[in-house]
Amino acid sequence: MHGVDKLKISLKDISRTASSLEFSVGDAFFSELDQDEILGGEVKVNMVVREVAGEIFRLNFSFSGAVRVLCDRCLEEMETMVEGEDSLRLCYEDNELAAEVADSDVVVISPRATEYNYAWELYEMIALALPMQRVHRPEDCNSEMLEQIKMEEVEDEDAESEEY
Repeated sequence: MHGVDKLKISLKDISRTASSLEFSVGDAFFSELDQDEILGGEVKVNMVVREVAGEIFRLNFSFSGAVRVLCDRCLEEMETMVEGEDSLRLCYEDNELAAEVADSDVVVISPRATEYNYAWELYEMIALALPMQRVHRPEDCNSEMLEQIKMEEVEDEDAESEEY
């Protein structure tokens, strides 16, 4: 499993020939980031890296696995599957092509950079692969919380009917 500090790529070692890396990120990765949406999990990642033009780099990611998040209904921890594909392009700030690619989704990096840490971008890709609604099956939700929700809904309905 890789932590945040291990998710770096040496820019000088990237060539026009694609190279592939396979690794997993887990609980340590998610806990090291300044985020609170994903509580943990294990996600397998395949990354293909290559230089596409003069010092413009493409990192293609495909990933799949399971992560732990909070249930939207009962606020208890639950596991959900994630999978997806995305890419990241990097370009040096002083590259003559930087002006042309600046309008697209390219990360512009310092000309002094010799490596790039892609941990946050990978996290965002995984987070964007989460389902919009994250809920347990009703029988798996915290029954006490569901009762509380039902009581509040009844109180809200009573309050609305008294207004009319």
